[in-house]
Amino acid sequence: SIEIIESFESKYNKFYTIKYNVNERLLDLYYKEAELKNTLQDYQKFLYKFPKSKYTNKVNIEIDNLTFKAAVDANSIYDLEVFIKINSQSKNINEASSILADLYIKSLGNLDKQNQMESILVKFNNIKKTPTTQSNIAKIETALSRIYLNDIEKSTSLTEVENLKQNLSKLLMADSISTK
Repeated sequence: SIEIIESFESKYNKFYTIKYNVNERLLDLYYKEAELKNTLQDYQKFLYKFPKSKYTNKVNIEIDNLTFKAAVDANSIYDLEVFIKINSQSKNINEASSILADLYIKSLGNLDKQNQMESILVKFNNIKKTPTTQSNIAKIETALSRIYLNDIEKSTSLTEVENLKQNLSKLLMADSISTK
């Protein structure tokens, strides 16, 4: 057990070879304990105790996976946005971006709320561009282009038409190029 080895180490720490072997054994036991419990807190505790070890990469991968799983299980825009912001180098970033893109689309309900669509497009800038996110951006931009064109037809103000025309020119992924 860990306690026995730590006790042994404290008694015989003046002997380098014994101390090295004991430290290696302790490291292995602490890692196995963290691996067995498989919780974010236990892996973090392991890293705190052994910041640089032969298990550091494995532990960081497990922390990344557990953090990603927690964000996905929460199924909330906020949790996925936080995950993406904090873990920008994660191997799970593409999947997190795709899931977040789908949640953004679901949060809109139907594609007829101009202000919501515009704010969601701004949020899309903060996530990784994957095929799913690009497809969702194209859907929103296409819906927005229809709204802008409708508003142009109804507008009587030249200034408003100019603003709508500028908004149309910002839509890069809309399906219909003729709307630009």
